[in-house]
Parts: sequence; C-alpha cells; structure tokens
Amino acid sequence: MNKIYKLFDHEFVRPLLEKKLLPLYPEADKINQIKISWVKKNVWETTYHAVIRFDLTISLSRRSPLCETAARHKRKKLLIFCAAHSNEPRRNVYQALNFLWKHGFDCSYLTVPRPLFYEPSLRAVFYQGVAGNTLYHYLATEQWTKADHFLELAGRWFAKLHSMPTKNLRSFNKNNSRIETILPGRAGALKIIGQRHDQHFATYRAIYRILAQRERQFLKLTLRRWLIHGDAHPENVICLSTKKIALIDYADMCLGDWARDIGAFCQQLDYMLTSRLRFSQERAEKCKEIFLSAYFKYAKVKLTPEAEWRMETYYCLAALRTANYYFLKHEPQAEKGERLLEQLKGKLNIE
Repeated sequence: MNKIYKLFDHEFVRPLLEKKLLPLYPEADKINQIKISWVKKNVWETTYHAVIRFDLTISLSRRSPLCETAARHKRKKLLIFCAAHSNEPRRNVYQALNFLWKHGFDCSYLTVPRPLFYEPSLRAVFYQGVAGNTLYHYLATEQWTKADHFLELAGRWFAKLHSMPTKNLRSFNKNNSRIETILPGRAGALKIIGQRHDQHFATYRAIYRILAQRERQFLKLTLRRWLIHGDAHPENVICLSTKKIALIDYADMCLGDWARDIGAFCQQLDYMLTSRLRFSQERAEKCKEIFLSAYFKYAKVKLTPEAEWRMETYYCLAALRTANYYFLKHEPQAEKGERLLEQLKGKLNIE
C-alpha cells in the first residue's frame, strides 16, 4: 500500500499530531476529534502528489485565557493541511513559510499560512490553513468591486515580498530560479514533447531558447536577486476578509527576478478571464491595470521599457508552463496547449 495512506490511519496520525502539533499551541490540552479528507489526490502505486486536510477539535487548557468561563470556550477548531510529494521534498516549503512568518508575514493584513512542521518520512509539510475564497472565485462570479479590491491587495502583497532583503539568503528552490531548470526543465520538457508531440518539438525548442536567452541577458547585468513566489496566479490568492489576503503554495519560492511573479500573474489573469471564463479582453486589461498600479506604487519600482520587456518574458514563460501542463499531464489536452503555442509564436515572432 502507498505510504501516503498512513495519513488516513488515525493510529498513525493522532500520535504524530500530538507530538509535533500540540507543543506549538500552548493553549491546547489535547486533541479531541480528527476529521481527514483529500484536497488533492494524485496517488499511484508507490508515488504521490497530495494535499490532505485535517479538521481538528482541541480541548483548551484550564490555564488558557481562552478557557475562563463559558463551556463554549473550552474547545477550539483548527484547520490543518499537509502537502506531500514523493519525488519532491517539501522541506523547502516549510523553510520558505517559516522565513516569511518570521519576517513580517505572520499577522498583518498581507499574510501567509502558519508553518507547523516537516515530516521527512512522508516528504510532507504541515501548516495551519487559511479560510476564505480565492481571488479567482470573485472574478468567476463577477463580483467586480470585491475582485478589484483584492487585486489591489495582491499587488501590495507582491510588492511587500519583493522588497524583502535577500543578502546572504539562500534560494529555497534553486532549480526553480532559472527558466532552463524550472520543472520539468528545458531538457525534460523537450524530451517528453519529442516523444509524445513531435510535431511541436521545433516550436518548443525555439520558445525555450528565446526565453532562456532573454533571462540570461538581464541576469548578467545585475547580481541582485529578489525573493519571488514562483507560482503567481489568482487561485493562489486567498481572501480572508475585506482587508486581509494570504498567498498559498510555496513549492516554487526562490530567488529570481521580481518581473517573473508580475508577468506570470498578468498572464494568468489574461488566460483565466478570457480563455477559461470567456470575459472580454477589456475586462482583463482593467484587472491587470489595477494589479499593476498597486504593485508599482508600493514596490517603488518604475515601469520602464526594460521592466516591461522582462515582464513579457515571464508572461510568455507562464503561458509555456500552462502549455506544459496540458501537453504533459496524464490525460493530455493537446488542443489547449496548441492554442497557447500559437499565441507564443505570435508574441516571439516564431515562424
């Protein structure tokens, strides 16, 4: 049996959480109830890529200020998530969250999930979840006033991230720092495309060559690197309240060019709004304008032609990564990948 199923065995889970989780909550006395459910279930014979949710009810210690009078205060609910990958250790996710939690993202209106612990035997990171709707939800349901507000907060969130000092900071995911090595990597992607979709091999090779060359051209000009999220899109923005958002999914966090987050977020806005939700390009442009205005205001970065060129490079990278998903997934959707390739050929002047 695949070892990830151990996380559905209460005889395994309860001692694990009591040992590693309870010490992080001084107000807690014991765990009363545990409800376990799948969020993402990609489980094969021996490998897995999974996200699991734990709904906990804990008893509060009598010494806790939360447990002074009424019986209703004697218990507390906790929402815990576990992200696990058999082939990609998630220790870097724990380390990234822990760094952010200790450097200004712990309790502000621009926040992140609380890191809890890393379990090496399962290559799994545990963290306290954040409850709310995604930014994508507000876009999809046409709640434009709220969507516009959260787009502005998202711009401010990325500005805060990119302004963090990175001197002597190691990259949390070194392979993710460059276009040529972002999973599945240039060589890996070309190999699989050549095997499964040979008719697109030449186009793929040309796109990777142009984008990697552009990135090298800029990075040669500066030693500076920025802390970037690495997977910036509206479904990773969680709206906790009218004044508070969090970003989730830190597997790709690394040191790189700030333009990568911004270009990727704009591409995903375009793609989700026009291709998936069938809204007008005018609507997409308005959403991007709100996001970009907030970002450049709070990041105190000028929107120069060079910055636009870099953002376009990573805009194209995000489109290519989306095409990778459609071409390389277990059940490919080649027609969606082909549409993205046609758009990229036009943007990059590829015949």
